Amino acid sequence: MNYKLAILGSMGPLATAKAFELFITHTKAACDGDHIPIMVFGDSSVPDRTCAIQGKGPSPVPTLVENLKLIESIGIQDVFIPCNTCHYYFDELQQSTSLHIINMVETTARYVQTKYPGTACYVLGTDGTVGGRVYERYFGADTDFRRFTPEEQAVVMNAIYGIKNRGVSDGIVASVSRLLADKTQAGGAVFILGCTELSVIKEQLQRLLPNAFLVDAMEVAVCATIQDLNYEIKDGSTDLDLPCLAGS
Repeated sequence: MNYKLAILGSMGPLATAKAFELFITHTKAACDGDHIPIMVFGDSSVPDRTCAIQGKGPSPVPTLVENLKLIESIGIQDVFIPCNTCHYYFDELQQSTSLHIINMVETTARYVQTKYPGTACYVLGTDGTVGGRVYERYFGADTDFRRFTPEEQAVVMNAIYGIKNRGVSDGIVASVSRLLADKTQAGGAVFILGCTELSVIKEQLQRLLPNAFLVDAMEVAVCATIQDLNYEIKDGSTDLDLPCLAGS
């Protein structure tokens, strides 16, 4: 079997399932055989990325490199890692392998700068992603990044780890929705869902906040990957601006 893509996941498991779902729902296909041949690797033993970045736990890099070597031995060339915080280690991981690792953060940064030039940005991510300035690496130096207060960031973290540990609940969706509603009323800004757990609740958030500019990093990267692998995006499957996506 000629697999065209590997998903290196379980960071966390529900987000990995969402990534696979997005590839299915966003690919134009008339039958099973029209979909992208994908192999999913769910290594739940990968150490917590935020703990590692904060110096509170072991680095995830050795375990991830082992997985990349396994994927390489199978003959797959492209790897999708549905974890934003993991991209803190992107350069180190890419240097360790001949595989092409899709850079979800860079792809999202290009999309946002094309679609919303000059617009202020909030990144909803883990303390590791935010504290490690993972997104800032790929935006222009003049980008107006806005930070949540420590109390607001705690809401984001509680939502992320709540989804990781217990799954989606109405309370989690409501807490994030209230946070974004306050910021939306304060003025125009783009909200980057910079954690794949939050990708799981993107549709609920958009229904509750129809006027908010929500950009799901995982959806952006999935759609860009579909096109890069020479497949087509299914009509009506996404509200992304596809001409802007082409620039990413």
